[in-house]
Amino acid sequence: ENMGNSGLGYYVDRLGVVSAAIGAFFDDLATAGKDDKVVLATLTDFGRRIRENGNRGTDHGTAQAMMMVGGALNGGQVYGTFPGISDSDLYLNTDLKMTTDFRLPYSDLVRNFLGNPNTDFVFPGYTGGDSMGLFPTDLIFKNGFD
Repeated sequence: ENMGNSGLGYYVDRLGVVSAAIGAFFDDLATAGKDDKVVLATLTDFGRRIRENGNRGTDHGTAQAMMMVGGALNGGQVYGTFPGISDSDLYLNTDLKMTTDFRLPYSDLVRNFLGNPNTDFVFPGYTGGDSMGLFPTDLIFKNGFD
């Protein structure tokens, strides 16, 4: 869907709905004492281009946004590197450059939250990288499973 020149209001409204739902979900988890046992990870399937198209909207882009929420995360911060928006910073002169492979934070989740070192089963052929530091190092199954 092309966002058009009025797309920002719709987008902001939708993010408000998502934010309220995630907040309510984690409030319920916290009430039950389980907020450190759940991580919600979401990834958009595409980003948006920096420049407007001929209809004053934005087309699908390359880099996308990812968000993780949970009591077990080293949260309250943004991970990754902003690539910049000058012409020389853009991918194909139109899109934000992807600076973090989406498999890296998911691999961190699999290894350091779920305790499975075999991320190659989840992402065949992906050699990955070091931990992004998303989770405390003493976290893995410290209280077992409920």
